[in-house]
Amino acid sequence: MIEYMNHRLVCWAEWATRRDDGGLGWPRQAHYIKAVLSHGRGNIEEINEAAMEIETGVLALRCERDDLFRVVMEFYRKTGSAEYKARVLGVHKDTLYARLHASHIWLRNWLQDQAIEQHDRSASAKKFLHAA
Repeated sequence: MIEYMNHRLVCWAEWATRRDDGGLGWPRQAHYIKAVLSHGRGNIEEINEAAMEIETGVLALRCERDDLFRVVMEFYRKTGSAEYKARVLGVHKDTLYARLHASHIWLRNWLQDQAIEQHDRSASAKKFLHAA
């Protein structure tokens, strides 16, 4: 398990659950609020942006590796023990954790690719503006 990715996915899952259940407001003591604020993100817009970034990655994961997507959804969005979640997915608990780790690697790489693409676009725009 990659702790950074686990943290991001836990925050995303709490955000997505609140979004999906129609909850109103943002409680000050919710885990995802404390977690995001402790990492230098200071407002709700940044919390939404961080969660949407993971949401986009999870949806990309679905297109590339549905088996890993299903593990992420079961592990982070549903309740129950690891044994129960493995049974729901029809795999052994060790397989669940192996796929969870693989999903962390996939999402970490996806995030890095997104950051590189954003940097390249920014550099190209700056180069274009200086040339004009």
